This record gives sequence, C-alpha cells and structure tokens, in this order.
Amino acid sequence: MKLRYIIPLVIILMNNILGFAQDAEDQISIVPANFPTDYIVKEYCPSCETPDSLIFYPDRTFIISLGGIEEHQKHYELGIWKKEGNLIKIDIYKKIGIRPIGEPTNPEVSYADNPDDYFVYNEYVPYEEWISKTRIFDIESLSNFDIAIDTCNKATQITIDVPKYLIKGNYKIASCRLLKKEDLECLTQRDLRLMRNEIFARYHYEFKSPDLQKYFLNQKWYRGYTTHVDRFLTDIEKKNIKLITDLENK
Repeated sequence: MKLRYIIPLVIILMNNILGFAQDAEDQISIVPANFPTDYIVKEYCPSCETPDSLIFYPDRTFIISLGGIEEHQKHYELGIWKKEGNLIKIDIYKKIGIRPIGEPTNPEVSYADNPDDYFVYNEYVPYEEWISKTRIFDIESLSNFDIAIDTCNKATQITIDVPKYLIKGNYKIASCRLLKKEDLECLTQRDLRLMRNEIFARYHYEFKSPDLQKYFLNQKWYRGYTTHVDRFLTDIEKKNIKLITDLENK
C-alpha cells in the first residue's frame, strides 16, 4: 500500500482510539466525587417494572433491591458498605423478602428467560435469612451500558419497610440459618422444645398440648388456626427441626 494511503488511515485510527478514550473518560468522570454516599445505582432493564437497585445510605448501611415484574416479588439484601480507593466493598449479612408457597398458578410462563420474575402463587410468606458474603463493586464498572447512577433521586428518599419482612419469635435463629450442634449445647430441654415448635408457630400451627397453647397464645405475633404447615417449611427449617429433635431425644 502506498504511503499516501497509509497516512490518512493512521490518522483515522488514531482519532478513533482517542475518541474511544475520551468517551471512556467522560463516562467515568460522571461519577460524583462523593459517590456512593446517598446514591442509587440502577440496572438498565426495559422489561422490568422494578429493576435491581443498589441503595447506598449516608450512614453506610446498604440495601440491594432485587427487581421483579410482579408487585409481590420483594427481595432485599442488607449490608454495610465502605469505599476503598476505586472499590466499594459491601458486607451482606441478611436477606429478606416474600417467598412463594406451592406451585405457580401460571406455569405457562416457564418459557420466559427469567420465569421466576413472572410466576404467580396463591400463597406467600415473609422470610429472613442470615447470610455472610462480600460484594466488591468497581466504580469504573459504572461506565457499563446496563447500569447507571440515578441522578434524580437520593437513597435517603427511599424507605424500605424492613420490619415487615422480619420473622417473629424468641428463637428465630432456627428459621434464619442452619444450626450447629454447638449452637444448642447451652439450651435446656424446654428451650429446645420451644425452639422446635416455634418454627411451626410462625406458620400459625394450632397446638394440642396445653402448655404450648398457653405459651404461644401469649406471643403477640401468634395466631393458631391450622394443622397443615409442612408446605411452608424451608430446607433450613427442616434440617434444624431434625437436629433439635435428635438432641431432645438424647
């Protein structure tokens, strides 16, 4: 190729490279200096009524609002954030929300890319799960096309009714995380029995034993009206019931 053709080509390539670099610099520079304090980061999702949102409160508390199509599909992760250079580290300690019971009433939507966003159920119950994980968020990733800083709203303008999703009871740990044998070593036989039965009481099991009836009727959150609660039990609760029962039998 002759030189008179090469030189214009090189100029064009250099302009493109410099243009891309400038675009990237412009995208990164839109991140406010005080980010993430009191900011919301939203995922771009045209089909979602409530896209995933990362909510950074000024007191360093943090909530991920996990989006969905239906109003009843509410899931949140709670944590504490801190900024280290260009990274934001988030320690997640709890997941809360509403979980479905039984089979979906509209199984025909299983063809969708994310069918869980579209399934509808007859019954839902709140859940609270204690977890421990760390999310690392690179500020430069805000230049991706599918996420963006919300420049119209502040985190402090968003109120999540967290207590609405927190489960009740004096032994709620049995429904929130897997127990280990050492977690139960200091409990009496009475404590173990109450802990195990409190799992059923959370789903309003109607007890036949007079002492359990009396105990749970004194709990403001309890209403006993059913004897069929097995369908409500989570895998965590089933495993904890077995562990507690084994210790009671010993």
